[in-house]
Amino acid sequence: MNKSEKPTEPDKPTSDAASERFNALSIDEKLQQTMQSLHWIAKLDDETLAADEAAFNQAKATIALPESLKSADAIFSKVKERRDAALPIHDEIGKQMARAARDGGKLTSDVEERMKRDRQDAEHKHNKSKGYEDLFN
Repeated sequence: MNKSEKPTEPDKPTSDAASERFNALSIDEKLQQTMQSLHWIAKLDDETLAADEAAFNQAKATIALPESLKSADAIFSKVKERRDAALPIHDEIGKQMARAARDGGKLTSDVEERMKRDRQDAEHKHNKSKGYEDLFN
């Protein structure tokens, strides 16, 4: 081979061959291959899985969960209780609404604004109290 000739690499795929192989894949395979190339997910081959299982078993032997985390059902039931809890309804709100309804049902803009502000404050206070710290105690 003289210096003007470029060496050929028959084992190296051309971009067309790589493109054809990629196009032949199913959408699931394309998605998985793309996520792996972006390092969003790790390859799941036997070696990786065995290494992960060994690391898990080693960690499991040295780390103990607190009692409050051993039951997933207990944690999920606390979350569900939170989600199902409605905002507390104060008697004062009902009285104000009844009074507004008796007075013709039309609210002035300042009363409406105050009611909106009160509602937002109550929702903010309620949502702020939804911290999950106590779920694990």
